[in-house]
Amino acid sequence: MIRKLHLSLLLSLFLVPFAMAQVGTLTGTVTDSRTGEEIPGVNLFIPDLERGAVTDLDGEYTISSIPVGEYTIRVTFIGYITQNIDVDISSGTNTQDIELRQDLIGLDEVVVTGQQIERQARSVAYSISTVTGEEVSRARETNFVDALAGKIPGVEIQGQGGNIGASSRITIRGISSLSGSNQPLFVVDGVPISNSNIVAGTSQDRLTGAVDVGNRGGDINSDDIESVTVLKGAAAAALYGQRAKDGVILITTKRGSQQVGQTVTVNSSIRTSSPLRMPDFQNEYAQGSNGKYDANSLNGWGPRIAGQQVENIRGEEITLQAYPDNVRDFYESDLTAINSISFSNADEVSDLRVGITRTDQSGIVPNNTLDRTSITVNTGRNMTEALTVRFSGTYTNLNSVGRAVAGGNDPNVLTSLINTLPRTTDIVGELSNYKEEDGTQRALSTFDNNPYWIVNENPFKNSIQRVYGNAQIRFAPVDWLAITARGGLDYYTEDRERRNAIGTLGRDDGDFSLDLITEEQINLDVLAEVNRDISEDFSFQGVVGYNLNTREQSILRNTASNLDVPGLLNFANASTNSPSNNFSQQRLIGVFGDLTVGYRNYLFLNLTGRNDWSSTLPKENRSFFYPSINTSFVFTEAFDLAGDVLSYGKLRVNYAQVGSDEAPYQLDFRYFPVSDIFGQYGTGADFPFGGRTGFSATGTLPPLDLRPQNQKSFEVGAEVQFYDGRYGIDFTYYDVRTEDQILSIPTPLTTGFGALRTNIGEVSNKGFEVSLNLNPIRTRTFNYVSTVNFTQNRNTVESLAPGVDEIVIASAFNGLQVRAEPGQSLGLYGPGFLRDEESGLPIINPDTGLRRTGGEERLGTIDPDFRLSFNNQFSYRGVNFSFLIDYRQGGVLFSQTVGALRRAGVAEETLAGRGATFIDEGVIPNPDGEGYIPNNVPVQGMQQFWNQYASASMHEGNTFSATHVKLREVKIDYELPVRWLENMPLSSVVIGFEGRNLFLLYSEVPHIDPETGLFGSASNGQGIEWNVLPSVRSFGTNIQVRF
Repeated sequence: MIRKLHLSLLLSLFLVPFAMAQVGTLTGTVTDSRTGEEIPGVNLFIPDLERGAVTDLDGEYTISSIPVGEYTIRVTFIGYITQNIDVDISSGTNTQDIELRQDLIGLDEVVVTGQQIERQARSVAYSISTVTGEEVSRARETNFVDALAGKIPGVEIQGQGGNIGASSRITIRGISSLSGSNQPLFVVDGVPISNSNIVAGTSQDRLTGAVDVGNRGGDINSDDIESVTVLKGAAAAALYGQRAKDGVILITTKRGSQQVGQTVTVNSSIRTSSPLRMPDFQNEYAQGSNGKYDANSLNGWGPRIAGQQVENIRGEEITLQAYPDNVRDFYESDLTAINSISFSNADEVSDLRVGITRTDQSGIVPNNTLDRTSITVNTGRNMTEALTVRFSGTYTNLNSVGRAVAGGNDPNVLTSLINTLPRTTDIVGELSNYKEEDGTQRALSTFDNNPYWIVNENPFKNSIQRVYGNAQIRFAPVDWLAITARGGLDYYTEDRERRNAIGTLGRDDGDFSLDLITEEQINLDVLAEVNRDISEDFSFQGVVGYNLNTREQSILRNTASNLDVPGLLNFANASTNSPSNNFSQQRLIGVFGDLTVGYRNYLFLNLTGRNDWSSTLPKENRSFFYPSINTSFVFTEAFDLAGDVLSYGKLRVNYAQVGSDEAPYQLDFRYFPVSDIFGQYGTGADFPFGGRTGFSATGTLPPLDLRPQNQKSFEVGAEVQFYDGRYGIDFTYYDVRTEDQILSIPTPLTTGFGALRTNIGEVSNKGFEVSLNLNPIRTRTFNYVSTVNFTQNRNTVESLAPGVDEIVIASAFNGLQVRAEPGQSLGLYGPGFLRDEESGLPIINPDTGLRRTGGEERLGTIDPDFRLSFNNQFSYRGVNFSFLIDYRQGGVLFSQTVGALRRAGVAEETLAGRGATFIDEGVIPNPDGEGYIPNNVPVQGMQQFWNQYASASMHEGNTFSATHVKLREVKIDYELPVRWLENMPLSSVVIGFEGRNLFLLYSEVPHIDPETGLFGSASNGQGIEWNVLPSVRSFGTNIQVRF
């Protein structure tokens, strides 16, 4: 035994030098094939060994300890064509210099279009925009939709205030449907998912107290995203069917990457947020009326604050003094921590990525928290050379407490904070102890709640469990044919709890409601793809497929009121219970085809067609077909025009149609249970009656011959690049017309019904999209890239039904409406000031000096005139810096919040004229003759002036131009040099700092962020704001480590 051991040791010692001689080192320099400049940051990877390297600042790389043999090196870098280079490694040092050729705007790039069909970018004849997953992830937004703001022409994104987990509204090329949400279809890895936004309560709760629980598209974790592609036009989205009429957001999730082999990535960030903008308050006058102090009048119309002794509403003697930051002191610093870890691995036949992300967030309102955990798996395997299987799935768990109410309901903290809080109230010192000794509320007044009572005693809670994913089998028996079957599931449940504790002013007896919401969506696709060259000049790509989509939604709710025992949320504790149940189900079946013929790789003709059968339409109109035809022409290649100046040029034109169906259960009368009915002359009745339950029909007549809504789209565009792609422009003009809108129109009262569901009218959207891409500075160590996006959309209601002059899209306070009228864009309508037709000046009442009230008028359009964004990126020796400026011109916003500030006399502008004579600008009737003369009548007092000017029923005074400029985003990060990590088990380390929604550089809306809205992401009632939490600015730091 000892002898064998000695022999083994001798053999090992003999083989060591031999073994050491059987490895080699590969070194070299990577340069640009045209300029000869070295390229830092190039990724080189040997798949057989799962090893690689990244070039340093001098473009040099070294891969050590490579066993002797033949290998293929994959060389990749953004903006350059990927190369696979064969090398023969011998012992010692081997040198392999590499030249990379620029991929001019992705001439050979493959883009993912409808139904996950891959096509060459040059063959695509419609506008497609893509944002990389890295750009989305580094923004560190909890709702990834917000990270897209300002980065895609034709896309408008609007947040809904500073609530954590709030929804984000995204519209593409304007509002096309007067009754739909106009939200695009969200598709993850080829499968549609829900982006619903169900408000907590009835539709009227949007005005009186809605809770924004977020849009379900925001559940997608940004660290799992590989790319986000936006399909804008009908031609781009036609293959996804009628649900894609408003565009498609294609999310491709990350897979196991062969470029880096087996990796573990840890990403950790922490961010703090605070209100972006607070109202500008006056701090000179206390509460009261006409200069006299009144402790129970919560406003700023009392005496000047001069340290005088007064009594508060509890009879306590206090000294009047101003607390300039009392509203700001109520808000807390939002703290958000996002931590994720992912494992990624791949070989020649399989890949796997598993990611876990945890988000913990506290809001700017006390007692407001949110946590979200996401687990994602994405894996695939080549079972044989012809058969591939893939699976991706995500589980999300979300819990939140204390989301704030928006709107005018008195349990809203904003009602107490902004509308009524006197400037003399020390909110933290006086009100944070919100209970009296007997446990009752320490209220602001006899009619205003303490905001601390609201956030502690009336917290809104919700919990979401969600699973979505898909499984796919792809069979390719030959290299030109592939058959794919893909099934997807999206299922979530949500529990909601909303309460008003006993003792809440306005809800003195207490109430609570419990909701259980369930949504399920099942999607099945079967596709056959053919891709081959017909001849030397002609190529052909064709896809035919079948789609089945079913959706179900259930909402169970019970509202319990008049509680007996405080704090006991049990239905038996309530004297009144009001249960409700809402269930819907719909199915869509479609068959589709996509055929592309190419000529010499520069001229392409594409035809698509889809036929859908919808369960929500009448049998005779259930089937509807919509086609598209489009062509692209790479003229620089056709006429050999590419040179030192002109690098690339493509023209594209397309025409497409997309149909869409109706909401479920609109084809017949719907009935709901009632407890009593009213009849004339004492003929009413209570139910149950004779042991039978009573039911009543809805007030809308069902349609007689409902047709699918039809959208027709024409688009023409051009893409031109100069100087090897360093300068480029992408231009698009579109004309989209949506006919046979499905709406409810008013009917004569003699019919016994209030409305009729039918097809009416046409809405058009015409516009321009321009994207300028500039790379004016590009050296070996410094790079500057600028992107300018311009969007202009003109929305017009072309026609409605005969005899119908208007359609109300949304209504709010005292006649304020968002309305559709023929010949106009969607606009805001409400009472305005009476004006002199000749001068345009307001007419003043000569008896009071106040403006006279006129009739209803158009206050303005809710759409901007145009949008412009300016995105700049700088990189220098591993340091990357970028900033984004976003500019909106035009449109209007009505703010009831601003009106309330002014009526209460707490806004800074209400100081002007106090204690002095104030004469409003305008005209009065000429007492000596006809016409008008300049006003010379003073107002009785500024309290009277602002009560009338900013009245809740005088909407012109509270309507403003929505023009504004924002510093949307600032990011800076530094990637540690590779040589610093040579002795560590790390492949990369990136440290970053980011800021979001940083500064409102210019705004014509006073006191609030002009991007906030009341009606949520699923409503067309935009341009209206009321008691929405202030939006927030955030600063954060992030570190990403890859092992």
